[in-house]
Amino acid sequence: MKTEGTVRVTFVESQSEVPIVKFSRNGREMYGLVDTGSESTLFDDSVVDDGTIPCVDGMDTEMNLVGMNGSTGRRPMRGVSAYVDMDGNRVKVAGLSTDLSPFSNHLADTYGENLKIDAVFGSDILSWYGAKIDFANREIVLNYDLSGKQ
Repeated sequence: MKTEGTVRVTFVESQSEVPIVKFSRNGREMYGLVDTGSESTLFDDSVVDDGTIPCVDGMDTEMNLVGMNGSTGRRPMRGVSAYVDMDGNRVKVAGLSTDLSPFSNHLADTYGENLKIDAVFGSDILSWYGAKIDFANREIVLNYDLSGKQ
């Protein structure tokens, strides 16, 4: 397995200009919204509850979240970490779990988009991988190093 390099992840076709990528784990296909304004990567409770994205003991916390509509609230969240497949590449992701149905609902209501959002890839993951969002080519470019040097 390659331990370092560049991963190009193509945006899925969508009605919106919002960058959405497809990823999978253990054969389950999921969709992630790329959000540079999110400080943390978030996974929907449903993919954590069913074991697709595993919890990490000792990483549970509570956070104040600002939703897409500006609402705020303090929520308990579980820490999660996993390797996922993105366009045929193994990529390590970590974050917190919460209810992401408001993202899916917003895309449906605003753009007629019928995708269930399973993750929001935030600035933490984007900066970790030195990501570049290339809107012209409809892709996100991740630079990764699994050799232990990163």
